[in-house]
Amino acid sequence: MTTPLRSAAAVIAMLVILAMVVAGHVAATAHHAPVAATSGSGVTPPSGAVGVAPHVPNDVRLVRTRRSLLGRHNWYRQVVDGHFVVGGWFATHYDKFRKQYVIWDHRRDVNATTLPQPRITSEEARSFVTRGTQSPARRRTHVGLWVLARSSHHPTPRLVYAVSTADGHGARTSYVDAVDGRIVKVVHSPAKTRVDQGPPVIGRGRVFDPNPVVRLQDQSLRDQGDADSAVPRRAYTRVELRGLYNAHQLVGRWVRIANAHRAHSRSNTYLFNRSHPFFEQTSAYYGVHKQQAFLQSLGFHDVNAESQEVVTNAFANDNSYYDTQADRISLGSGGVDDAEDLEVVWHEYGHAIQSDQVIDFGRGREARSIGEGFGDYMAVAMSQGAQRRGTPRTPLACVMDWDATAYTVAEPHCLRRVDRDVVYPRDLTGSPHHDGGIWARALWDMNLRMGRADATRVAVESNFWMHPNISMPQGARIMAWVASRLTATGLVAPGSLVQVRNALLARNLLP
Repeated sequence: MTTPLRSAAAVIAMLVILAMVVAGHVAATAHHAPVAATSGSGVTPPSGAVGVAPHVPNDVRLVRTRRSLLGRHNWYRQVVDGHFVVGGWFATHYDKFRKQYVIWDHRRDVNATTLPQPRITSEEARSFVTRGTQSPARRRTHVGLWVLARSSHHPTPRLVYAVSTADGHGARTSYVDAVDGRIVKVVHSPAKTRVDQGPPVIGRGRVFDPNPVVRLQDQSLRDQGDADSAVPRRAYTRVELRGLYNAHQLVGRWVRIANAHRAHSRSNTYLFNRSHPFFEQTSAYYGVHKQQAFLQSLGFHDVNAESQEVVTNAFANDNSYYDTQADRISLGSGGVDDAEDLEVVWHEYGHAIQSDQVIDFGRGREARSIGEGFGDYMAVAMSQGAQRRGTPRTPLACVMDWDATAYTVAEPHCLRRVDRDVVYPRDLTGSPHHDGGIWARALWDMNLRMGRADATRVAVESNFWMHPNISMPQGARIMAWVASRLTATGLVAPGSLVQVRNALLARNLLP
């Protein structure tokens, strides 16, 4: 651990960042304004700080507590007449070093006395959502009545049913008006679970790490329908499968493969080739556990620190996603089976990380872009651990080299890259996957200048202090503040604050 910065230049740099933070104060979009920032407090934008524990309003319920490198984070959902309010939340973030609180208050304008009584049942609501589709809604025990606040389109609050669906095209939660059955809103909601089944054991497995294109430096490889002959044997890597519960299945401390036909072995040995469906399960288990172990090594012991549910070959579509409602990663089998490319697994786990840190993360378009950029960054950062350094044939900045061979022509085959020259707001298109390149480039530049560990510490810690509707400039101010605190407390190397600020300035994310 390095010692805190003491130089006058460092102090001046921190003061500049803190001044930017205070100047960047923006009111929350709810009817309750955040606590005002105190002069010189240096708190995270766009909320304020108080010197003592804040009063928690009586119309919220605590749903999550997380601890980070810099503090403690309590997330509450707004409750009206016994029901959660869609998009209504309240959060307190405690800076353990400065002994101050940061408050997010996004309670919605709801008057319980105006709520109508339901006229349809929950089963009818499900049928309205799934009517005319090939994939039925998955039943969730927690699906029930929620409250939807008033809006410009509907002047009074109303009761709605939350109905979750998941198929090859993605996962959704549809809110159905409990009176007339109309689908009035489609968003996502998290539901976390934890598993503990005794002390872990170490198994053995065979995987691609990170993928055969990188391992063999061969852009000509093609899937060929999962044929073993399509990929030479030297592309495989034998690995330890750590954290397994001694249940002779791919279920462990940080991962649980949830396929209906799950891989099993009395000796905890999973040495399959790619033509066998258990190969993808082994790969997904190894990838998720490796990513969580990396977070733990950085000092994060409360970031999705649970047994993450993963389903491989979940559908025939060439698609994968993290379902916040089910807390599940689903990996498709179209083209290259997505679980064969660990960068796909690591990207989706990036979404699981942010969902665990901030409830309902990604409600705003720019917040979704931050999520996509963070996922792409985590994919390439994890590849650094296996690939070490990029080559002209397979640059580190290329995301999902193996998966991309199924639908790209140009070489190197990349689904996306984290080194594109895109800036805010000039290059915004409204597509989170494209716009996320702005955020990914900033993180990647930090990585190249600061090193993988410190850059990822700043990126992950910053997520804790964000909110579901965060904009990119707001997120950038938070990241600058986080870098200043991590540097001052010796948790990242001296000079990190300047490198973070320069990376964000290059993307036009800071003034």
